[in-house]
Amino acid sequence: MLLATLWLLPTAAPAGMAEAPPSEPPVRTFSMAEYNSNVQNWGAALGPDGLIYVGGGMGLLEYDGVRWTRHDTPNNSRVRVMHIQQRTDEPARIWIGSSNQFGYFQREPDGAMVYHSISDRLPEAEREFGDIRGIAEAGGAIYFQSIPMLFRWDGHELQQQPNWGGIF
Repeated sequence: MLLATLWLLPTAAPAGMAEAPPSEPPVRTFSMAEYNSNVQNWGAALGPDGLIYVGGGMGLLEYDGVRWTRHDTPNNSRVRVMHIQQRTDEPARIWIGSSNQFGYFQREPDGAMVYHSISDRLPEAEREFGDIRGIAEAGGAIYFQSIPMLFRWDGHELQQQPNWGGIF
């Protein structure tokens, strides 16, 4: 089943994979059972650590070239959008947006990937904002966009701006 396909960049094909014709990169297809998630994947990015990160239907997926690891969100929802923020003073942050949840994953010194929720800072009554559909970094802040709300996190304070009868 064609579910998660990666374009492999090495010039030589890995063992067991037919060599691609000239000008065509080798492609490897993974089943849901191989990457431990469901059929929908929303985006992919190469991290500064050389790992591939995929916003999956059941959380954040990480691929090291050999095995897949799934990192769950607190509400076990899909990771619709992500943004990798390289940092000079600490490991990269992988900002994610899912349903009624946003925050970041960051690798700890022991190698564990830990999720830090930013949306949990909202009052309980304001946590039903739907899917986060965009993440942007600008002016030292991270912005999270949903249909009814725009959120701004500057590292200390979470601000929100409701829409004005339109869609962000």
